[in-house]
Amino acid sequence: MIDFLLMDENILFTTSLGIVGALSVLECLSFFCGFLLSGALDGIMPEYDLSMPENPIMIKLASTFCFGRVPFLIILIVFLTFFGSIGLFIQQYSMYNYDVILPQTKNATASFIVACILTSCFLRLIIKIIPSCCDSVSQSDLIGGIGTIITGHASQNEAAQAKIILNGKTYYIMVKPDTPSNTLQMGAKIIVSRLENSHYYAAPIGSIDKQAQTV
Repeated sequence: MIDFLLMDENILFTTSLGIVGALSVLECLSFFCGFLLSGALDGIMPEYDLSMPENPIMIKLASTFCFGRVPFLIILIVFLTFFGSIGLFIQQYSMYNYDVILPQTKNATASFIVACILTSCFLRLIIKIIPSCCDSVSQSDLIGGIGTIITGHASQNEAAQAKIILNGKTYYIMVKPDTPSNTLQMGAKIIVSRLENSHYYAAPIGSIDKQAQTV
């Protein structure tokens, strides 16, 4: 089995599945360290205006792979899993039934096309099953959202994961305190105050109330 996985014709598919395993481990480790890798990646991903008519290719790609509706890390893991599994399955089927080892280029092309189709279908299924976690939302739309710190604690040098409720929907983002004097402990109620350089900043709701009373 190991020899089969490490064949030159299969190394691309084996590597894809290896990356999936590594990303899964990193996601688990990041959770225990007080943040989620998937949330951090979404926080640094650039935000494109896909509604512009001069971007038909971007619009098609975003629609096909549900960018902005499903976390980028999930899209990547699903695609690599399908790509690697399909490639190895085709190679094993060819060897078992025809005693032929397919060239990597031909197998990779076929696997890529099938993986794209299956990834799109699977992600759309996820959106139907868990619509509240996958609704499209602009990064700037989350400003003013009310939420709770659920993992870790936030300081000027470290972000924490927050669960934000906006229009009855739930979103998960990484936040830092909006002022150097603030720290956001796990369980703290917050309001997202601004978005700066792809980083969200939040203030504890108690401090907002005190400022309002002072005014």
